[in-house]
Amino acid sequence: MDVRALAVFRVGLGIAMIVDSLQLVPWLYTLFGDDSIVPRWWAIGPHSSFTLLHAGGDTWFVTLFFALYYLTALAIIVGYRANLAMLLGCIMAASVQYGNTYIDSGASDLLKLYLLWGAFLPVGARWSLDAALRPTPPQSESNVFSISSAVLIFQIMALYMCGAAMKTGADWHDGSALEKVLRHAPTLTEPWTNSLLAYPGLLKFGTHAALALEYVAPVLFLLGGWPRAIGMLALIGLHVGIESMLAIGAFPTIAIAGLLVLIPAQVWNLRKRRFAEGATLFYDDASPYWGRVARLTRVFLCLDGLELRPAREDERAHTLQQQHASWVLQLPGGPLLTGGDALIELMTRSPLRVLGRLLGLRPLRALVNWAFALSGRHPQTADLLIPSYRARRWRPRYVSELIVLVLAAGSLGSAVLNAAGLKQYVPSYVSPLGLSQSWGMFAPVVIRDVGWAVAEARTQSGRVIDPNQYLLHGRTEVSYERPAALNGFIGSERWRKYWESAGYDVNLAQFFTGYLCHYWNTRHSSDTIVEIKLTFLEFKSGAGPMPRLLYTGACPQYNF
Repeated sequence: MDVRALAVFRVGLGIAMIVDSLQLVPWLYTLFGDDSIVPRWWAIGPHSSFTLLHAGGDTWFVTLFFALYYLTALAIIVGYRANLAMLLGCIMAASVQYGNTYIDSGASDLLKLYLLWGAFLPVGARWSLDAALRPTPPQSESNVFSISSAVLIFQIMALYMCGAAMKTGADWHDGSALEKVLRHAPTLTEPWTNSLLAYPGLLKFGTHAALALEYVAPVLFLLGGWPRAIGMLALIGLHVGIESMLAIGAFPTIAIAGLLVLIPAQVWNLRKRRFAEGATLFYDDASPYWGRVARLTRVFLCLDGLELRPAREDERAHTLQQQHASWVLQLPGGPLLTGGDALIELMTRSPLRVLGRLLGLRPLRALVNWAFALSGRHPQTADLLIPSYRARRWRPRYVSELIVLVLAAGSLGSAVLNAAGLKQYVPSYVSPLGLSQSWGMFAPVVIRDVGWAVAEARTQSGRVIDPNQYLLHGRTEVSYERPAALNGFIGSERWRKYWESAGYDVNLAQFFTGYLCHYWNTRHSSDTIVEIKLTFLEFKSGAGPMPRLLYTGACPQYNF
């Protein structure tokens, strides 16, 4: 496993954390906290899992938690205390997952597991703050082979092979699975996919190809090199296709982030010339600030060909450095550049050359030079903005590898046992730790009962409203007609998962009805709801919609 691929994997997971949570933001306080559809007194029970979100239920606490969640995701992206950030990210992702289990999905499990296994790998060895702030350059070794790296590869393989093994239904083997999803799962499909129904042969081929790919691609992973790259690209293409057709939340994003860790060294080595090769950046080694800025620039601009040297080693560079209180860039056969001009020149020689050309425009160039001049006059103040590097004094490699081995044996074992229908043999420690996995999406058959809810309520003034649509979209019109874009009408993938439970649980549906009344009445105290009817419009095995009454009567009284 290449450390450069691990860096891309790390960045991808940080972005995936943000993408996954964006579905929650519009209804954050509706989904979490004591004034939500799942308050703590409802959610906490003898079998509930640990979650930081249950430590408090006030709005400020939920806000603080998600602020820390995004800071953790940012730390993962930039690689600050990368391994610790990955472990914290796993805990934060698990807390979101168990903070409201009714909106849980396979994406939550996959994100949590990738973050956990990644926490035991050198994800900060390249393109990270950790690598940039390290006083000595990182080790030249670019390949990682350990128990943790093997576990991560087996995790990716289990996702696809166990998922394929669970697709035992006739619609997968006769090739009708994709057509049935597009035709009979309107809460999942994008509106444009209706046009694909005119090509049944193509859909049948797509079904067989997807199932075959889930079996074959993981085998290619074991071969390494170019076969691994081919398998990775094929599965990325599969996820891109799924994302374009189906509204299934952040699962494709998380899955693609995981696949990127498989980029082999052969791909990275295709680039023969290093960025900024032959250029030398001189810095004031008497100032910790300029040394850190120089290393940050080399790492985050991917300038693997840039040489860093103390300015005192070159007389001309030292003179310019003293005059401008800045760094000095020496180009092969070119002039010496200082300040912002040096940074812009380096950017034009990096993968961010487009941004470098943009900053080269006169007004922006002047702004960059001003910022460098300011930091040069106050290096100690500017240095406070850059975190310091503290090396770990104890590196319990063998202990951590043993921990990973024990956890992975139970977790990956649960994936295999669940796929084989032997759930009762999963080790007892797996579920309490939140490590159980089952990749049964669209398995064994693709069609399950789906639908959407309509809440018809009458207020004191006689007005007829839909408080559910008011909660989701801010509108109040009542309609039992099927919307053109049903997946957007129900809110998001998270709300679809909620109705997979609430649509068939009378107690949960009644509780939700009470919340709708509470939500409306607290915002319209002069025109409160006096009676309400909650109906679930269900697509039963492709037929429908069939209305099913979940609740009718006065507003249920609950303690919010």
